[in-house]
Amino acid sequence: MVRDPIGDKRDRQSNPIQFCGARPPHCRTMTSQSLAAAGTVFTRTPQALSATLHDSVADFAAWWAAARPQACLLPFQDPRVMAVWERTIGAGSGARCHVVRLDLNGAPLLAIYFALRPLNRRGLRLLTFMDGGVSDYNAPILFEPLPNALPPANRLWRHIFAALPRHDRIELEKMPATVKHLLNPLWLADGKPHRTAGHVMTLPSAWDELMQEKGKSKIVKAAKRNYRQLNERGAVRLLMAHDLAERDQILDAMLAAKRDQLRRMGVSDIFARPGVEDFYRQCAAIQNPPITRLSGLLVNDEVVATNMGFVDAHHFCGVLTSFSQGPWARYSCGHLHLQMLLRWASESGLRSFDFGIGDEDYKKFWCDRDIALRDMQGPVSVAGRAHDLFYSLRGHARGAFRHVCLPGRTGAKCRADRSSGTARNGAA
Repeated sequence: MVRDPIGDKRDRQSNPIQFCGARPPHCRTMTSQSLAAAGTVFTRTPQALSATLHDSVADFAAWWAAARPQACLLPFQDPRVMAVWERTIGAGSGARCHVVRLDLNGAPLLAIYFALRPLNRRGLRLLTFMDGGVSDYNAPILFEPLPNALPPANRLWRHIFAALPRHDRIELEKMPATVKHLLNPLWLADGKPHRTAGHVMTLPSAWDELMQEKGKSKIVKAAKRNYRQLNERGAVRLLMAHDLAERDQILDAMLAAKRDQLRRMGVSDIFARPGVEDFYRQCAAIQNPPITRLSGLLVNDEVVATNMGFVDAHHFCGVLTSFSQGPWARYSCGHLHLQMLLRWASESGLRSFDFGIGDEDYKKFWCDRDIALRDMQGPVSVAGRAHDLFYSLRGHARGAFRHVCLPGRTGAKCRADRSSGTARNGAA
């Protein structure tokens, strides 16, 4: 279904969110010179821009088959992965999935996935990316070659929102500045920086040379020491799953260790949410070609660390990791497994290894490139603004109530104190 674009003036009046202009992404290497070198120019010259709404991933996949050779995308946005998300997490959360495709001058420019779900019981709707906590990067699919002159991002976003069904609030998180080697034309330069960034390692062509360079570091020395000590307990090996039995062995160990880790941290079990565990299991089963690589560190055939990643022709993108606790914790099995997996990726001819989001120190040790992420949140309708105002006022009221309470007192005790104080003052 094609929606006619809405005029700029009406859009600015009806949408309270101010979208990004043509400023370059706030990335480590993104400057005006790099934008010029990339051949990307943001222009306000009138161009024929049209939006097409696909009401399901399956509907989009039927069109996608012909456009796939020109597509540049991250593994998280593979239609096969998104189809799994729609029938697992999407169905479990009651979300309706939509794909918006933008065409520029009759040629496909980009496509992006959205989930629309109830915000409350009064019929308000929340618009998010198809994420639910399982995607590190929520990026559009770009179609090459990109035009040298692109419309500004605010105009692209206006067409996207105009094509979507009615929604009252948006929570669009983890939008990266780049999609592989291409600048993201939807980059939220005026959005809110995400709390963490993505981290990527450029893999060396010769792994041994890299180890000579980093061999004196504490991380590498500790991994060598732990490898020797583990070998004293049994045969240590890296298992890359190739058949159904190995895949299930690693997945079962991964989910059990991850649940144990979350329980120790006092964090809610994400795999207990409807559809989440099924999402990972069904993604691991995708074939022709496979998109996931499952690996495990084994000691005497016992799985002590695991990793699940999405892999395309040249890139490995980490999705989920786990490691055993208890007697194995002292060996830092997760770090040892990671180093062995990095070596496998380098020797397999992959060019980069994406560690995903999170600013842990070990990622900074291995990685040479950061991926800046931005969020965009806020109400986009009168009802949405009323919803936000209500919860804002309620939060202020609760804060004021806690402020007047004595330290260490619960709400009931506070009310009792105020009542007794009033009685005493009245008696006096």
